[in-house]
Amino acid sequence: MWACSARLNSLRKKSREDGGNVWTVGSGSLEEISQIGTLQTMIASGGGLDLPNAIAIDGNGQVWVTNGNNTVSEFSNSGSAMSPSGGFKDSSLSAPAGIAIDLGGSVWVVNNGNNSVTRILGAAAPVAPLSTAAENGATGARP
Repeated sequence: MWACSARLNSLRKKSREDGGNVWTVGSGSLEEISQIGTLQTMIASGGGLDLPNAIAIDGNGQVWVTNGNNTVSEFSNSGSAMSPSGGFKDSSLSAPAGIAIDLGGSVWVVNNGNNSVTRILGAAAPVAPLSTAAENGATGARP
Protein backbone atom coordinates (compact mmCIF):
# COMPACT_ATOMS: atom_id res chain seq x y z
CA MET A 1 0.00 0.00 0.00
CA TRP A 2 1.39 3.40 -0.96
CA ALA A 3 1.14 5.82 1.98
CA CYS A 4 1.37 9.54 1.41
CA SER A 5 2.06 12.14 4.06
CA ALA A 6 2.25 14.97 1.49
CA ARG A 7 -0.90 17.08 1.23
CA LEU A 8 -2.56 16.47 -2.13
CA ASN A 9 -5.25 19.11 -2.48
CA SER A 10 -7.10 19.03 -5.83
CA LEU A 11 -4.67 16.54 -7.38
CA ARG A 12 -5.19 16.48 -11.14
CA LYS A 13 -2.43 14.62 -12.99
CA LYS A 14 0.67 12.65 -12.05
CA SER A 15 3.70 11.08 -13.71
CA ARG A 16 6.30 8.66 -12.34
CA GLU A 17 10.01 9.20 -12.94
CA ASP A 18 12.54 6.41 -13.45
CA GLY A 19 13.77 6.76 -9.85
CA GLY A 20 10.31 5.93 -8.53
CA ASN A 21 9.26 9.37 -7.34
CA VAL A 22 5.92 10.76 -8.50
CA TRP A 23 5.45 14.29 -9.87
CA THR A 24 1.97 15.82 -9.63
CA VAL A 25 0.26 18.98 -10.82
CA GLY A 26 -2.77 20.59 -9.23
CA SER A 27 -3.75 23.45 -6.95
CA GLY A 28 -1.43 25.78 -8.88
CA SER A 29 1.78 23.90 -8.09
CA LEU A 30 4.12 21.16 -9.26
CA GLU A 31 5.11 18.64 -6.59
CA GLU A 32 7.55 15.73 -6.35
CA ILE A 33 6.63 12.99 -3.89
CA SER A 34 9.09 10.30 -2.82
CA GLN A 35 8.41 6.56 -2.97
CA ILE A 36 7.59 6.61 0.74
CA GLY A 37 5.11 9.47 0.35
CA THR A 38 7.02 12.51 1.57
CA LEU A 39 7.03 15.81 -0.30
CA GLN A 40 10.46 16.26 -1.90
CA THR A 41 9.98 19.36 -4.05
CA MET A 42 7.19 21.90 -4.40
CA ILE A 43 7.25 24.52 -7.13
CA ALA A 44 4.60 27.24 -7.12
CA SER A 45 6.22 29.66 -9.58
CA GLY A 46 9.04 30.07 -12.08
CA GLY A 47 9.53 28.82 -15.60
CA GLY A 48 6.11 30.11 -16.59
CA LEU A 49 4.26 27.80 -14.19
CA ASP A 50 0.67 29.07 -14.04
CA LEU A 51 -2.27 26.82 -13.15
CA PRO A 52 -0.52 23.61 -14.29
CA ASN A 53 -2.89 20.97 -15.58
CA ALA A 54 -0.95 18.12 -17.26
CA ILE A 55 2.48 16.57 -16.87
CA ALA A 56 5.00 14.32 -18.68
CA ILE A 57 8.58 13.25 -17.93
CA ASP A 58 11.16 12.85 -20.70
CA GLY A 59 14.02 10.37 -21.07
CA ASN A 60 16.39 12.54 -18.99
CA GLY A 61 13.90 13.01 -16.16
CA GLN A 62 12.99 16.57 -17.20
CA VAL A 63 9.44 17.46 -16.17
CA TRP A 64 7.15 19.04 -18.81
CA VAL A 65 3.93 20.79 -17.78
CA THR A 66 1.04 22.43 -19.63
CA ASN A 67 -0.33 25.59 -18.05
CA GLY A 68 -3.70 27.31 -17.89
CA ASN A 69 -2.19 30.45 -19.47
CA ASN A 70 -1.58 28.66 -22.82
CA THR A 71 2.09 27.90 -22.20
CA VAL A 72 4.35 24.90 -21.60
CA SER A 73 6.96 24.80 -18.81
CA GLU A 74 10.02 22.59 -18.42
CA PHE A 75 11.80 21.77 -15.13
CA SER A 76 14.89 19.72 -14.31
CA ASN A 77 14.46 16.58 -12.24
CA SER A 78 15.62 18.63 -9.23
CA GLY A 79 12.90 21.23 -9.81
CA SER A 80 14.90 24.04 -11.44
CA ALA A 81 13.10 25.96 -14.18
CA MET A 82 14.49 25.19 -17.65
CA SER A 83 11.89 27.24 -19.56
CA PRO A 84 11.85 31.05 -19.72
CA SER A 85 10.02 33.00 -17.00
CA GLY A 86 6.88 33.20 -19.15
CA GLY A 87 7.05 29.55 -20.26
CA PHE A 88 7.25 28.36 -23.84
CA LYS A 89 4.61 30.15 -25.92
CA ASP A 90 3.09 29.48 -29.31
CA SER A 91 -0.06 30.78 -30.98
CA SER A 92 -1.24 27.18 -31.53
CA LEU A 93 -1.48 26.54 -27.75
CA SER A 94 -5.10 27.02 -26.66
CA ALA A 95 -6.32 25.67 -23.31
CA PRO A 96 -3.70 22.88 -23.28
CA ALA A 97 -5.01 19.88 -21.36
CA GLY A 98 -2.60 17.02 -22.07
CA ILE A 99 1.07 16.45 -22.80
CA ALA A 100 3.18 13.49 -23.97
CA ILE A 101 6.71 12.85 -25.21
CA ASP A 102 7.38 10.45 -28.08
CA LEU A 103 10.30 8.17 -28.94
CA GLY A 104 11.97 10.93 -30.97
CA GLY A 105 11.84 13.53 -28.19
CA SER A 106 9.00 15.59 -29.61
CA VAL A 107 6.57 17.07 -27.10
CA TRP A 108 2.88 16.72 -28.02
CA VAL A 109 0.29 19.03 -26.47
CA VAL A 110 -3.46 18.45 -26.67
CA ASN A 111 -5.38 21.74 -26.97
CA ASN A 112 -8.99 21.83 -25.78
CA GLY A 113 -9.47 25.45 -26.83
CA ASN A 114 -9.08 24.86 -30.57
CA ASN A 115 -9.47 21.05 -30.75
CA SER A 116 -5.93 20.53 -32.00
CA VAL A 117 -2.60 18.95 -31.16
CA THR A 118 0.65 20.95 -31.12
CA ARG A 119 3.99 19.22 -31.80
CA ILE A 120 7.17 20.75 -30.37
CA LEU A 121 9.73 18.99 -32.55
CA GLY A 122 12.68 17.36 -30.76
CA ALA A 123 12.51 19.55 -27.64
CA ALA A 124 12.74 16.77 -25.06
CA ALA A 125 14.95 13.76 -24.44
CA PRO A 126 13.53 10.70 -26.20
CA VAL A 127 11.72 8.17 -24.07
CA ALA A 128 12.65 4.51 -24.60
CA PRO A 129 9.84 2.22 -25.67
CA LEU A 130 8.70 0.09 -22.76
CA SER A 131 9.90 -3.17 -24.34
CA THR A 132 13.41 -1.75 -24.96
CA ALA A 133 13.56 -0.17 -21.52
CA ALA A 134 12.48 -3.39 -19.83
CA GLU A 135 15.13 -5.37 -21.71
CA ASN A 136 17.81 -2.87 -20.66
CA GLY A 137 16.46 -2.41 -17.14
CA ALA A 138 16.22 1.35 -17.68
CA THR A 139 12.67 2.61 -18.03
CA GLY A 140 12.66 6.28 -18.90
CA ALA A 141 16.24 6.14 -20.26
CA ARG A 142 17.29 7.26 -23.70
CA PRO A 143 17.09 4.46 -26.27
